[in-house]
Amino acid sequence: MGITGFLYTLLIKPLELLFEIIISLSIRVLRGRQIGYSLIVLSMVINFLVLPLYNRADKMQEEENEKTRKLEKGVKHIKESFSGDERVMMLNTYYRQNDYSPFSALKGSLSLLLEIPFFIAAYNFLSKLELLQGASFGPIKDLGAPDALVTIGGFVVNVLPVLMTVINLISAFIYTRGAALKTKIQLVAMALFFLVFLYDSPSGLVFYWTLNNVFSLCKNIVLKFKNPKKFLVVLSTAVSAFSIILFKVIRPVETLKGNILMVGICFIFLLPLIITLLAPIFSKHKEQVTNEHDRTIFILAALFMFVLLGLLIPSSVISSSPLEFIDYNAVKNPNGYVFYTAIIAAGFFMVWISVFYYLTGDKYKRIFEYAAAILVMAAVVDYMLFGKNQSVLSTSLIFEIAPKNSLKAMLFNIVALAVVAAVVYLLFRYNKNILKVVLLAGLCAFTIMSVINIIQTNREYRSTNFENESSEDHTKKYISLSKNGTNVVVIMMDRAIGPYAPYIFQELPEVARQFEGFTYYPNSVSFGTSTNFGTPGLYGGYEYIPQEMNKRDSEPLVKKHNEALKVMPVIFNENKYHVTVIDPPYAGYSNIPDLTIYNDYPEINKYYLSGAFNNSAADKEKVLNRNMFMYSLYKVFPLVLQDLVYDMGNYNNVASAWGVSQIIQDMYHAKGQTSAFMDAYNELTNMINITEIENTSDNNFLMFCNDTTHEPNLLQLPDYVPSKDIDNSMFAYSKGQYVYNGIEMKMEDVQHVIHYQCNVASYKLLGQWFDYLRENGVWDNTRIILVSDHGRYLRQFDNLVSSDGNDYLHALCLLMVKDFNSNEYSVDDTLMTNADVPALAFENLVENPQNPFTGKKIESINKNDGLEIFFSTEYNVNTNNGNRFKPGPWFKVRDNVLDKNNWTYLGEY
Repeated sequence: MGITGFLYTLLIKPLELLFEIIISLSIRVLRGRQIGYSLIVLSMVINFLVLPLYNRADKMQEEENEKTRKLEKGVKHIKESFSGDERVMMLNTYYRQNDYSPFSALKGSLSLLLEIPFFIAAYNFLSKLELLQGASFGPIKDLGAPDALVTIGGFVVNVLPVLMTVINLISAFIYTRGAALKTKIQLVAMALFFLVFLYDSPSGLVFYWTLNNVFSLCKNIVLKFKNPKKFLVVLSTAVSAFSIILFKVIRPVETLKGNILMVGICFIFLLPLIITLLAPIFSKHKEQVTNEHDRTIFILAALFMFVLLGLLIPSSVISSSPLEFIDYNAVKNPNGYVFYTAIIAAGFFMVWISVFYYLTGDKYKRIFEYAAAILVMAAVVDYMLFGKNQSVLSTSLIFEIAPKNSLKAMLFNIVALAVVAAVVYLLFRYNKNILKVVLLAGLCAFTIMSVINIIQTNREYRSTNFENESSEDHTKKYISLSKNGTNVVVIMMDRAIGPYAPYIFQELPEVARQFEGFTYYPNSVSFGTSTNFGTPGLYGGYEYIPQEMNKRDSEPLVKKHNEALKVMPVIFNENKYHVTVIDPPYAGYSNIPDLTIYNDYPEINKYYLSGAFNNSAADKEKVLNRNMFMYSLYKVFPLVLQDLVYDMGNYNNVASAWGVSQIIQDMYHAKGQTSAFMDAYNELTNMINITEIENTSDNNFLMFCNDTTHEPNLLQLPDYVPSKDIDNSMFAYSKGQYVYNGIEMKMEDVQHVIHYQCNVASYKLLGQWFDYLRENGVWDNTRIILVSDHGRYLRQFDNLVSSDGNDYLHALCLLMVKDFNSNEYSVDDTLMTNADVPALAFENLVENPQNPFTGKKIESINKNDGLEIFFSTEYNVNTNNGNRFKPGPWFKVRDNVLDKNNWTYLGEY
């Protein structure tokens, strides 16, 4: 980021973000009415917010103009009487004697200086806003294009820019009555500049700026009244009353969010009345107020908010798992997200709020400082004490399960904030020094914590090997299979739900045909409920199930995990197989696999391909930069307002190109696509393209992991494909729709739907690859094992949910095996685990296979005595990475894992 980009992010981006939030909230309040109404709301809110700024700037301009007029005669005399250095000396002396500096002339242009950044922000935001494209409003057919309202003699005339200019000139005429000719010429020139500059701009932008000019005209007219403040109070109160009538009578708001927004809007317009009513209280102590305002408190508060929202919160999120925030097709230090957020936070709290503070009169600065101190303390309380029990946060900053705050928690939060406000008031009134010390101590502590987080992220980034981990060559054949040799393929679909298979085949017979040749093992279980527990056994066999890994407590878990990932590739490599490994999960205990664990075996081909077929790095970076600051806001907002900020994971984003995160509105509608899902989905869609079929007798082994089933998205029916605008309203789910062998699979909430749909999509894409193998003559000589590392807690099957709420679906894995020369589909109810995969892969191919790292024979086990399954939720390899797994709940299951009565709780250890 160059100096221009830095200044733009610091000064303009905060304003663009403010515009976007207002547009988003207005759309939600107006419940999707024409976007033109949102432009009206945007203009009204922005103009009311900045009205105090412009009023103060106008007063300062008047003061400077008056001072200039008083000095004009003396300046003229000096210029006529003196020349050269003597003139300069005399002018400087004259200015100093009259307490005037030539630089003070800038105050005369303060209104213009304030208007420029707001105009730039509005221009860049509205001219690129996709919501305006094709949207009509009144006589305007397309707010995303010039209005073209009138055609004269074949020439199209844009009316809005002309109307805007007329209003602007009228306003300037009223405003400059009695002003110097220079000022009048300046304003007329500005009006003509806007006419030329905006003439061919989108009509939505011109409409917004015209509304601003109307507001400015009204303001200038009101200022000519004898008591403009009283008129402003009456007008704003009337607007507030109209808002109440609109949202409670004409278009009643029924939701809690809508009512909160309505209250917020009404409060903004009631501010002039509130200030007027409180004015006598403060005027009674005018001298005391004037003398007691303390700039130090405001400066500390602004710095505190900058550090908290710009550094601490984003650095904490990034440092918890730095490598997850790296796009390996465009590698950048993830601390870049922290620094970008810090610049936006600096723009908000150290620039624009400081501008408001600076332009506030002395008698109101004390109120400003008190409010800033409360804001800081409330933010700390909200961040440190509330909103803690939330689900997993993705790298798109979307919670896996949308957070819901109980009424009790919200009321408790409100009480806590009221106590904070009272304490700050007492300190502010009776002992500001204590308040300063508290602010300074917190500022130092949070700064140190932020620096530690940034250093930790940087250290992990620097220590990771990024070489050869991905490829931009989409035409390369990464997968090699031979027509005359032996091919063994192990495909792990992360979090694929085993019990879904019969329902998928029942719904889609064409997919069932593609899976002919497979034996489905419905009675299959994993030894853990997350990847770090279920994967080692899947790849390394029973020596690497959780209880066995814990027994080797003199060795780090990461070492044992890496061994498991190498067992099959090394053994097949030693037996002269051409070995390819793609995306080995948690290699090196890194979310992005560390492929250097295979460096001792140069014959093994290893690749990291997730995201290699999805060109969205720039979009992901752009949206994450924006949303990181919004996430910080979310974390410090009161619980009752958090949902307004979170906005179903959209963070009030109305301007981004969809393709980075999916915003699910309900079971049938969604916008956008999650990049993590598309990274994995595109791997499967490209499997045919990256597979090379050779007419040789070589033996091949492929070990491939894919996350399509791990990053569920709502898909477009009936084809189960991703789309930027999902509408499945014609495919409503009904009770009893999915029943197999008398067992119903529920489709009652979003999680049920998206998990099932992404599994279906995976089956369909794998089925296409299977057909490709058939067509190219490598089906019969290829053994394929399709497996998952664990299931998911979904409460989707009653036969798997115990009376105390345990859902054993969380541990059930997918296991399907297509053996050589097999062309019929079958079902085998034998009790199996995903730790049987290595033995299945080596069966009749490698004689007496032995673990190359322990020397023990690789084989299955006797399951008659039952199996002990680890249900820990400590899935994070950045924290659960000692020599033993952290304690967690254990269950035992016997015989049929699909019967909840066969499961027994063993305790937590």
